Amino acid sequence: MMIDAFEFARGSQEASGSVEVRDLRRLEVVERGDRLEWELAGSTDERGRPFLDLQVRGAVHLVCQRCLQPVRIETDLVARFLLAASEAEADAVPLEEDAFDVVVGAREFDVEGLIEDEVILWLPLVPKHERCPEPLPSTEDTTLGEGKVSPFAALGKMKKERS
Repeated sequence: MMIDAFEFARGSQEASGSVEVRDLRRLEVVERGDRLEWELAGSTDERGRPFLDLQVRGAVHLVCQRCLQPVRIETDLVARFLLAASEAEADAVPLEEDAFDVVVGAREFDVEGLIEDEVILWLPLVPKHERCPEPLPSTEDTTLGEGKVSPFAALGKMKKERS
């Protein structure tokens, strides 16, 4: 969905919808059937500065980095953006401002691109289950199946002998 970001903010417009996770090309997920619901609201502050408020809810399935099985990550993010007319204007906003992020607005502003960016930033760097559904392989087991010995078994033995 494309909007004129500045008109959207000045007019205090609202929009909502959903996006299929499979359409978010930069997001590496296990299941492409997930859907995210979003709401976008425009506004201006007392100084006349244009803002966009975004809320995204849903779930995505990523790969657990412990057990390598799918893990469902609930997404409930809220973000506020000050619209800047240019990169130079965006760079001029003080960094200590925590209440919002700054994005460069445009007459053809890609809402799905903004949603994708925020979901990528919101998701955990290392996704994992609270408790993995299947027991993890024991580090004490030194065989790899069919009688093969792990190449790390000798290192483990040496470490134990030194302690």
